[in-house]
Amino acid sequence: MRWRESVRAHAESRGRKVYESALGIGIEFQDKSDAFWLLPGEPMSSVDFSLSVPIDVDAYLTQYDRINDLRHQTLHVLMHHLAEQRTCVTPCASGIWYFDAGLLSGEIWAGEDLTRAAAKSESVAETIRNWQGAHWGGKPPSERRMQRYLETEGLPAAPIVEEVEFDKQSISQALVWMGFCKVLGTPESWSDTEKLQDAIEPRGRIGRALQQLAQRLPHCTASCDLMKPGTLCIEYSDGYGTFDIDARSRNLARRFRSQTPEDVGNALADEYARVDATRTQLFTAVWHAASEMDWSVDRIGLAFFGIASKVMLGKKTREVEFRVDDELTELIRERATEDVLRELFSAHEEFLDKCLSALRHPTTTISESDLPTASLPPLAATRRAAFDR
Repeated sequence: MRWRESVRAHAESRGRKVYESALGIGIEFQDKSDAFWLLPGEPMSSVDFSLSVPIDVDAYLTQYDRINDLRHQTLHVLMHHLAEQRTCVTPCASGIWYFDAGLLSGEIWAGEDLTRAAAKSESVAETIRNWQGAHWGGKPPSERRMQRYLETEGLPAAPIVEEVEFDKQSISQALVWMGFCKVLGTPESWSDTEKLQDAIEPRGRIGRALQQLAQRLPHCTASCDLMKPGTLCIEYSDGYGTFDIDARSRNLARRFRSQTPEDVGNALADEYARVDATRTQLFTAVWHAASEMDWSVDRIGLAFFGIASKVMLGKKTREVEFRVDDELTELIRERATEDVLRELFSAHEEFLDKCLSALRHPTTTISESDLPTASLPPLAATRRAAFDR
């Protein structure tokens, strides 16, 4: 077992960690993301290794040094190249490194994949060509650029990648996702960060109009409708509906015949603001009326599954249904606010009168959260229960 002692001494002279087991021994590479394994008779060994023939341990250790140098230089090139593209790289001892380019993130297989590539290569350029688990943000660097990186001492400063919150995203962020969905059909652009960024960026007349809209409404929450490609959905302040813009619609295209993209964007922003303000007035009046009658709120609806949102109001039963889906938005677009309230609540005169009074004479601001919530049974079910008794 003197060959093990030689391996330990070699590792110690370079300050490298040694892994020992009943199967053999391994030396950690300088980057600490993989190890060079000498495992007699085992397919997992980094080199063909057998105890049935004389062991040339010096030859194996020379091979370790060669692979280690190629790994170290290749990773040095990778870090510098991605830093120039404002891509942050996080090394990991597991061998799976992570990159984050803001709009694109993923894994870099810097463990066994890189070791295999270096083992069958004679240069850094050849290692890069053989390394399948890398991410270069497009094409790998040229040999001239590789040489420039190798002549640069130390690692680059980690670039600052802007974090994006996806739980509540702005219109600008939603436009990015719309662009990302658009390029899903062009796989040739996926591996090139520059091409991907260029494809995602809103362009043309519609893109300029939507960017103007985003500038006008910077605090609005928006999303893209995955079931309707090209549709931007901007949430209303009440949280129950969305202002939908179909970027592929003919109605939107016709606007550009007489208006500039910026004018179209401003017109869309004005339209959203008008509908949102009217909805806010109407909702506030409804909450005031419900509060005066000491009613609770019961929310029903799963919009994702196509079940329209409803708000049921009442004290012990569902006395009034407040429909808050797209039908309400259409009524608001076509009619005055008082007429919308009459359309919604004509069957309950007392509640309607209180809504109209609150609309005409607004006092304190009240929101849905100020009302108690309850699971209200339907009125008919309550009557049946009383009859059964």
